[in-house]
Amino acid sequence: MMMLEFMRTAGRGLGACMVFIAAHVASSQDSKRPQVTQVLNAEIVLTQEFCRTKIARGSRFNTPTFRKEWFEVGKPACAHMESSLRYVFAKVTRVGREPMPGETSAHVVITPKFVDLNATRPGGPVPALSDRELIVLLEWTAKDANGRPVWTETIEGSAVHRLGSVFENGRKRIVEDAVIDLLRRSALKMSNSVELQQVAR
Repeated sequence: MMMLEFMRTAGRGLGACMVFIAAHVASSQDSKRPQVTQVLNAEIVLTQEFCRTKIARGSRFNTPTFRKEWFEVGKPACAHMESSLRYVFAKVTRVGREPMPGETSAHVVITPKFVDLNATRPGGPVPALSDRELIVLLEWTAKDANGRPVWTETIEGSAVHRLGSVFENGRKRIVEDAVIDLLRRSALKMSNSVELQQVAR
């Protein structure tokens, strides 16, 4: 009987411990997610030009031996933009051009612009199997409804792939991962921006 009671007590203790661990893990995961600290409605300016952005890197001699690489950063950025910022703003609306001052009902109008990209060259005896890092820089400009700039920030995102990034499909994967990382970092910056929080006051 004493052994049975001991096992019951130990089981309850283990169950409580597991509940505590699960709560701690959930809390840790939530802390990494941008918090909805804004009560702002935002318009995100995603022009056709931005969504079609391709950045070339490599040799200036576009020959079979010295070939430029094109990194299509605009397409994944536009695909993931709204979902990445939905935790930051009360409402996110995608627009195709920047509105004139006084033309929008949103609190802020946010315009992204790609400013730089850096990709390490594949190396080693088998370049397609070597590690490769891609870094993408994006400049954000936020204006209030009257067209006054309230926040500007340049943010970078990066990704490292080990296999196949020298080929077209591998290059697409590393670009998408770098852009997703960039948007995640951007959302955190916006969420903590004092300048954006002051717009709603």
